[in-house]
Amino acid sequence: MPYCDRCGALISNGQNYCIRCGRYLEHLNIPVAPPDTSILRETEPGSEPDPYTLGLQQSASSTRPPVISVLIAFVIVGGVIDICMAILLLALSASSFHALGYIVSFPSLGWIMVLLWAALILSSGFSFALAYGIWRGRGWAWTWLFIACIVNLVASVGEIVVGIGLVGIVIYPIIIYYLTRPHVKSYFGK
Repeated sequence: MPYCDRCGALISNGQNYCIRCGRYLEHLNIPVAPPDTSILRETEPGSEPDPYTLGLQQSASSTRPPVISVLIAFVIVGGVIDICMAILLLALSASSFHALGYIVSFPSLGWIMVLLWAALILSSGFSFALAYGIWRGRGWAWTWLFIACIVNLVASVGEIVVGIGLVGIVIYPIIIYYLTRPHVKSYFGK
């Protein structure tokens, strides 16, 4: 069976174009064995890479590691929890305003509730943007996720005093370890 002289794809009789690289096939010079070159080889300085080879190199480095989907779900759940907390805070403020009227009447406490609500909304927006960046393999998403894991790990250590930081002390080091693996870093372009 003949092979394409550009990419090495198997060619059947009567084919005018290669189904892999799109090269017009000249039936007079078709080799009977695939070329003996690596598809993912580096190009020599000054030579322009073959578009097919360049596409394979990009797709080989951009395959999404399987645990990335779990990280995305983790970040999205955090964003949904922030939105739910903001709605709960808003509902409690509105429904219990008459009972807490004397507490909210202090200007500093009212502003603290508004700032807390705004921080929860901003945090949820950041979580969704971060999930999108992780899904697309953006370098900034890796950086921000790494920073967020470090900050949350430190916060979890502080929360052990209260008794709620144990889960964070287990989860965040695992995420940090995973983010530093070479195949994950290459997915993010690091």
